[in-house]
Amino acid sequence: MTPSDTARLRQNVARFYLLQWFSNAQFHLVVYTLFLLSKGFDTRQFFTIESAYALVALLMEVPTGAFSDRQSRKWSLILASIVSLPVVPVIILSDSFAVVLVAMSVGGISAAFVSGTDESLLYDTLRALDREEEFKQVLGKSQWYGSLAMAISGVIGGLLAQIDLSYAWWAYFVAGIGTLIVKFTLREPPFFRETIKDESYLKHVRQSLRLAFSGDAAYFVLYGAIIWLFFSLGFWLWQPYLKLIGLPVSAYGFLYAALNLVGGYVSKQAHRIESRLGMRRALLLTPLMLALALVLESRFVFILGFLFIALHSVASGLFSPLLADAIHARIPSSRRATVLSIKNMANSVLFMALSPLLGHVVDRYALPSALLAMGALLVVTSFVFSALYRAERRPAEAGP
Repeated sequence: MTPSDTARLRQNVARFYLLQWFSNAQFHLVVYTLFLLSKGFDTRQFFTIESAYALVALLMEVPTGAFSDRQSRKWSLILASIVSLPVVPVIILSDSFAVVLVAMSVGGISAAFVSGTDESLLYDTLRALDREEEFKQVLGKSQWYGSLAMAISGVIGGLLAQIDLSYAWWAYFVAGIGTLIVKFTLREPPFFRETIKDESYLKHVRQSLRLAFSGDAAYFVLYGAIIWLFFSLGFWLWQPYLKLIGLPVSAYGFLYAALNLVGGYVSKQAHRIESRLGMRRALLLTPLMLALALVLESRFVFILGFLFIALHSVASGLFSPLLADAIHARIPSSRRATVLSIKNMANSVLFMALSPLLGHVVDRYALPSALLAMGALLVVTSFVFSALYRAERRPAEAGP
């Protein structure tokens, strides 16, 4: 690369921080579940909608991951915004279960285009600058900025929702326009072009599947797919739990802000925490913290129960950058987005299969029973993965 190319590529890091800011200004999340339930949907229908989203994302994960690896990381991100922007007004304006179901399904295409691509663009940018050892730190810092954006937008979203639940969603739509603008300013990193041009799509996918399920990254791919399922399910139960304990909706935004600041700060410090605990202990600690939170929520249903949710934020803040660094260090640039998409595809399969069942348990047996079952299952899953962890697992230099 020429000095001017290096200088322009260096700007990707700052723009990635800005992208995290806009894309995480999710004003609507603070009342996401409540807004859909306010349309007259029950919990089972809510998780059916989320499962449809996960199904489409599942079907599109590998094709979009391959597009990102073989064509353009930048344009994969841009297409994600172009697909997602029209979805938001449709969801806001329709009270039809079928229409919202279809709209959310289309949103799954957008999620698939982003899946693995944003992290791949950052990692390859740092690799091109000979700074890949900073990935964990830079990603943690970017997630801190994203958490700040989520905190501020959560407070504003909660205040807007006091007037009308849909206003928080409209604010999210405006932020989505800003996200698209930032994506156009990104510079394509060079390493993805190491892909062999005469390699067929099917061979690319087959080799990526081999890397994901039998290569050095296999353990971490499966671990991430399964453990992140519990984080996803737990997140969608926050608002029903807060409603159950009687926390006023006006307080949701402030709580959401505080939780994101906690999670973001932990992400920023994740590289230091891992250096003290070691990878194995850190990997065991994060799901156990989430399991403890779920069990406490199931046993203590009172106004201060919102404090238990803080453990969700601490665990997810630690989990995300550590797992991402472990996977990226074990896969080549030319297959990076596809392998990450395969991980997310596995997570989508699990979510699609289990979330409607969880919704049924909530509707039939009440929320505390569902939380307790999730916590117990997560404890067992965590110790199984800890037992399978091999001390000799070390990041290997991933070539093209």
